[in-house]
Amino acid sequence: RRIGYTSISNKKIIISTIFLGLDHSYISETPLLYETMIFGGEHNDYQERYSTLEEAKAGHIIAVEIAKGGQ
Repeated sequence: RRIGYTSISNKKIIISTIFLGLDHSYISETPLLYETMIFGGEHNDYQERYSTLEEAKAGHIIAVEIAKGGQ
């Protein structure tokens, strides 16, 4: 179920991307099956959801950059 996991030790931050197992779109016709979250740091509780594995992988990379302070 884990798609991506990055730990930024010097900032005590974890970025996690997972397959949810259930569609979390609720209203939208497009399913939301993957989720990225940042735990710790200035962007704690950042969350994005995605429809495809490719989007989730790209979103994980973006979240890592956000957590590092790049965006």
